[in-house]
Amino acid sequence: MNNSNHILMIAGGTCDLEFAKEFIKDRRFDHIIAIDGGVVTAWNLEVRADYLVGDFDSVSKEEIESYRAYVSNGGKEAIVRPYNPEKDYTDTHI
Repeated sequence: MNNSNHILMIAGGTCDLEFAKEFIKDRRFDHIIAIDGGVVTAWNLEVRADYLVGDFDSVSKEEIESYRAYVSNGGKEAIVRPYNPEKDYTDTHI
């Protein structure tokens, strides 16, 4: 029996949306995490994340709140984990 979890992590930066949509379309994920600017990418991909993490220096508060509303319209509640921008790690290390 395979008990592995499938996790999709969406980070900020450049993304070929058509490639990403094709890659994820037939896959199922146990958890989806949008990391900082990945919130915008997740929204553009029409993916509803379970967690939003990062220092959010690449995305506005309005974008985060609008995305959370989009997620909740799909019947989920995105958990937001903000981190201090003065940290020793990148957002994807968190």
